[in-house]
Amino acid sequence: DIYQPVTIDFLDAARGTSVTLDLEREVTCEHCNGSGADPGATWNKCPTCGGSGHVVKGTSFFRHAMECPQCHGKGSIPSKNCMRCRGSGIVTKRERIEVKIPAGVDTGSKVRVPGKGRPGRSGGPYGDLLLNITVRNHPYFRRQDSNVILEAPITISEALLGGEIEIPTLGKRVRMKIPPGASLKFAAGIDPKAHDKSPPVT
Repeated sequence: DIYQPVTIDFLDAARGTSVTLDLEREVTCEHCNGSGADPGATWNKCPTCGGSGHVVKGTSFFRHAMECPQCHGKGSIPSKNCMRCRGSGIVTKRERIEVKIPAGVDTGSKVRVPGKGRPGRSGGPYGDLLLNITVRNHPYFRRQDSNVILEAPITISEALLGGEIEIPTLGKRVRMKIPPGASLKFAAGIDPKAHDKSPPVT
């Protein structure tokens, strides 16, 4: 897997958005299909491991088998390496992709893009691209769990006698009634996933 940091705005995190990424990642060599061998090459028994694909290291008391460093566990080597990947079976590719970020993500969220990681070994499937999300602070909105908090100033007379004020939400501006005797601090919570609906007013 590949991990990629991505920073988005607060409103984009609440509503969902798309980001364009320029990636430089390893992919399977198309010329040799990841084998590392020239298409016309023959395969010979690896001289290092004798065709077993592993070598034994250590003393007589502590011996362990490990992957052969020459054939990488295949047990055989080509008579001629691929010219494009030089025998590795992997080349580097630049790619531009567009990724959809779902609504409601927060700092620390991860968005998975299947198949956009590094190639698996010995022809295995590709890993994934994992986006580590960071959400920028907003000038007056802040998030608390699944709610959006807004601190709206009111006058002393509005707090004592009640009234009606206009406040912004994630979707539009709404009118909210202030009950008589309200606290000088009045917080309204809005679910980020319901940004296109009028928020509940209490």
